[in-house]
Amino acid sequence: MDGFQLATIMNASLNNLSILLQLTLASLPLVSNAASHGTITLPSDRMLKDSKGGPVGYFKSDVLRTAQENIATGVHDFEIRLPDDAAFSIRADNKVIKPGGTLPMSKELNMGVLQFEVAPLRKQDIGKVEYEVYIPSLYSIDDRFWEVFDPTYTPWVDSGQNVDYENWLPPLAQQMTDFTQTRKYKDVYTRVRQDRDKDTNVGEIRNHGDPVTEYDYRAASVSRDVKASVDAYVNTGELHDCGEWVPPASETYEGLTVDQTFTCQQDQTRTWTYKVGSEVIGSHPQLKSIDDIKYRTVPGTKNPWLSTASAFGAWTNVDSPHTYTSWDPAIVNQTSNFTQSRSYKQNQTRTEQKQQKNAVTGEIRSVGALQNNSRVVTVDEQRTIAVSVSGWTNSGDVYSCSAWSPSTGTVASGTRFTQTRNCSQMKVRTWTYKDGSTVVTTRNENLVSNASPTRTATGTKVVAKWVSEIFELPNHCGQIRNNRPVPSSVKAGASCTKIGDYYMRPIGGGLGRCIAEYLTCKK
Repeated sequence: MDGFQLATIMNASLNNLSILLQLTLASLPLVSNAASHGTITLPSDRMLKDSKGGPVGYFKSDVLRTAQENIATGVHDFEIRLPDDAAFSIRADNKVIKPGGTLPMSKELNMGVLQFEVAPLRKQDIGKVEYEVYIPSLYSIDDRFWEVFDPTYTPWVDSGQNVDYENWLPPLAQQMTDFTQTRKYKDVYTRVRQDRDKDTNVGEIRNHGDPVTEYDYRAASVSRDVKASVDAYVNTGELHDCGEWVPPASETYEGLTVDQTFTCQQDQTRTWTYKVGSEVIGSHPQLKSIDDIKYRTVPGTKNPWLSTASAFGAWTNVDSPHTYTSWDPAIVNQTSNFTQSRSYKQNQTRTEQKQQKNAVTGEIRSVGALQNNSRVVTVDEQRTIAVSVSGWTNSGDVYSCSAWSPSTGTVASGTRFTQTRNCSQMKVRTWTYKDGSTVVTTRNENLVSNASPTRTATGTKVVAKWVSEIFELPNHCGQIRNNRPVPSSVKAGASCTKIGDYYMRPIGGGLGRCIAEYLTCKK
């Protein structure tokens, strides 16, 4: 049973000194008792007992049963709930419950009855109070809660029944020798299944429903040896699909004969028979069509004279060559022997006689009038060019000359000397190109070179020299010693540049006189 509430009212009266427990609301019959079934007793804060030791104030339910109508058994959890507005606290089995409180408890049911002692907490508490007893669930050892459990099976056994036979393979129609046939089928096996349930409370197992037969269709196959036999082919029906006599006489030359054949189709049949042991399990015809051939020899009708190669005369040139191309490579810039090539066109003609040849005898005969053929051919020719060159020679006078050097003004007057100058000189040499002894062409090659011509000239430069002269002076040498002393570079006969310039130095003397050398620059 799911949770349910038991509501009671407790009366405490000081007037009659008794405690009255009264059931006010319950989902099952409950009994609340006061001492001596309502006789006056003294209020007490202890649990009062009667003369037999039984409780004076107590809670006792009717026999509690589960949803399966079995008497509840064993220890059950429950709660005692006291409302917030309760007038006083109570004690249940010596456990205090205050207003608004809940007391969880566990007690073992006695023959399905829940019972516990109850009284006011204090002996001075007088009045009536309500409380609830809440049992979340009821259970019994006699209840059963069945769940699906593993079924039991008998062993698989062959039922002796076979089903779903397939065709024998390979088919008879494809066999032309002894062979083995196989076919597949399903071998039926059976077993018995007994479904079961198991109680989750005490583990009891029970059968559920009637036994069920299960089937297992197992793949299997069977083979048999087949003997194949066949009789001889026999003709059936008339000849058909006849052709022509071949090869035709028109393809063989007159004077020859040709062997011809004439072919028709002849249908034939034979029968294959198949046995397993002595039992014929099938047969089928085998058809074919064969060639029925007749032979004969006839004369050919084809014309034996056939066109053959013409007879030609030799090609001969007509008119002069024409349409020459240029010689290649060009002569320009060739400096060694080389080969030139060119081509030209030449008109030619020849005679042609048409002919026929007898394919049987090999005889050849002319056909028609003699004909002339013409053509234009391209002729290639080559020649070897010998290349030679002359030595370099001057061409004309020198030009673009510089001044003569050194100039006459830099050489002493009357002195003979050689002058040079830088000029340009054009030189030329000739290349000659010959085909054998024939000069094909020539070409000149020019070269500008440097030239340095010379000539003899006479100097025009006036040259001054230091001239030495000796003088006797009426002076002491000491007076002139430091008057224009002679530098070491000034010597008699040496050139000078400033005419009239002079130097002097004493070279001897005595009292009152001095002999001095004058070096004067003169022409």
